[in-house]
Amino acid sequence: NNSNFFQSNDVIRALVQKVVELKKRLNNRDISGLLNTLSKARVPPAAQQVHGKLMFTLSELATKKLSSFTARDIAMTVNALAKRHIRNPRVFDEMGEAAIGIADTFDSQALANTVNAFAKVNHRHPELCDAV
Repeated sequence: NNSNFFQSNDVIRALVQKVVELKKRLNNRDISGLLNTLSKARVPPAAQQVHGKLMFTLSELATKKLSSFTARDIAMTVNALAKRHIRNPRVFDEMGEAAIGIADTFDSQALANTVNAFAKVNHRHPELCDAV
């Protein structure tokens, strides 16, 4: 249960620092898993700005490692961002392009989560819609 873990800006700042330190070693599963976990956390209002910064930092890192992302990783990443209403058009565009390249590997759950995430943040990606 991570609901009490994120009650402090200090904890979240420490996570930001750790992500920055480890960014070269974090892989696709690490990034999508961290974002998924962070998207489910109960974050008090005082810590939401730092929490959002952490998620934004991880999403930016994800775009640098997209070549290793699976359909599941893409779905988890965009879904996590959408849950927190993090709108980063460049990240969604790049995730959409990566998804097109591996569209035939998406199972029904990953496909539904990906399309739903794009809809939640009202991000249009016609090429992705055509591909799926």
